[in-house]
Amino acid sequence: MAVKRAPIIVIPDLDANCAADYKALANGVRPAHFMLVYKLSDDEKSMILEHKIPYRGSSRIPWSSLEDLLPDQNPRWIFANVEYVMAGGDMRRNKVLYVAWSPDTITRPTMRESARVKSLSVLLEQVFLPAVGAQNPDVKMQANCKEDLDVVEVLKRVSRFERGGEVNMDMSAFALEHPQEKFV
Repeated sequence: MAVKRAPIIVIPDLDANCAADYKALANGVRPAHFMLVYKLSDDEKSMILEHKIPYRGSSRIPWSSLEDLLPDQNPRWIFANVEYVMAGGDMRRNKVLYVAWSPDTITRPTMRESARVKSLSVLLEQVFLPAVGAQNPDVKMQANCKEDLDVVEVLKRVSRFERGGEVNMDMSAFALEHPQEKFV
């Protein structure tokens, strides 16, 4: 009797610019970019940077605008330098958040796509980040629907082990600083 084997999952290459962008985001208190969104190239052979959301200016957009960047049919990998304020307003902190976006609405075979998302996450954490000398994300999470990215839930997750009190849940303090031009 023939044994069925699972399809081999090809792990894509990483674009060279991805390393510099991530290192700048992860190693800075106030980095040039707040968020990086990665995707697979059309031929699915390399991982490329799709969006850079910069820190600049005084105009702000809400965290919920992240939902507009995430497609319903394809996975994305998001790194964000999240800045938040502790209750009392006197302590500002920041942590690097990693989100593996794998929507429940994917029409491809779900198990294959889930395995691909997991293998890419392992690639990012165990190969890519150490190779560029960047720190691992402080907080990791899986998001399968837009509700998983609710700002209150994200803040609770990011600040889970904080000492010194509660996190200020004033959402005006948790917004992306963004210039007037469109996302890169």
